[in-house]
Amino acid sequence: MRISDIRATTVSAPLEAPLRHSNGAHWGRFVRTIVQVETDEGLVGLGEMGGGGESAEQTFRALRPYLIGHNPFSLEELGFKIANPTASLYNNRTQVLAAIEFACLDIMGKALGVPVYQLFGGELGIQLATMLHLGAVLSNLTFSADAHYHHLRDDIIAGGKFSYVDGCIEVPDGPGLGVTLDPDKLGQYAEEFKRLGGYPYDRDPARPGWFPLIPNDRWANPNNEYGRTAVEEG
Repeated sequence: MRISDIRATTVSAPLEAPLRHSNGAHWGRFVRTIVQVETDEGLVGLGEMGGGGESAEQTFRALRPYLIGHNPFSLEELGFKIANPTASLYNNRTQVLAAIEFACLDIMGKALGVPVYQLFGGELGIQLATMLHLGAVLSNLTFSADAHYHHLRDDIIAGGKFSYVDGCIEVPDGPGLGVTLDPDKLGQYAEEFKRLGGYPYDRDPARPGWFPLIPNDRWANPNNEYGRTAVEEG
C-alpha cells in the first residue's frame, strides 16, 4: 500500500460563545485544517491540524513529493522524511506531521480492520477521536482529561457531534479512527472560513491593544459588558 495523494481543507467551526484563555481568545469559532490522505488501495485516512488557511493548505500540498509512494505503515520513516532535525531548523512542520500521522494511523486501522487504540496496544471530531484512542491505552491516565469539544455547536464528522454520557465520550470502535467526514458539513464550514478568515489566537476582540505578558496581571474585567457576557456564557 502506498500514499497516492493528500488534500487539505481549512474550516471554521462555530462555538457556543467566544472562549477566552490566558493567552488570548477563540473568537467564537475554531479554525482547523482537515487532512485527507489517500492510498492506491482506495483507503482514505483523516487528520486534523489546529489553525490553517491558504498557507496551511499550501504547506500540505508542498509535501506531496515527500508523501507520494510512501508506505503509511512506516511512521518512523515518515517523521524523518517530513520533520528531520536539520529541516526543522528552517520550518515548523511539527503540527503538519502530527496531522499526517493521524491520517496514517486511520489508514492502518482501516487496512487491518481494527480500531486505532488496538494499534497502540485530532478539537473537532477527527482530533477528538484520536485523543480518545490514545487515552484508552494510557495506563497512567487516571484522571479526567479536558477538551474544548463541548464548546462546539457542530462538527464535520458524519452523524454529528460525539455525545457525552456521564461526562465521558465512548471510544469509537470502528476500523481506524472510527469516524468519517460529512462532505456537506466540510464544504459548509470551508466556505465559512473563506467568508470569515482566521483570527489572531493571541488577541482578545473585546480588549483592543491587549496581548499576553508573563507574569500576566491584566485580567479581563468581569464588571464590563463583555466580561459579564463571557462569564454568563461560560
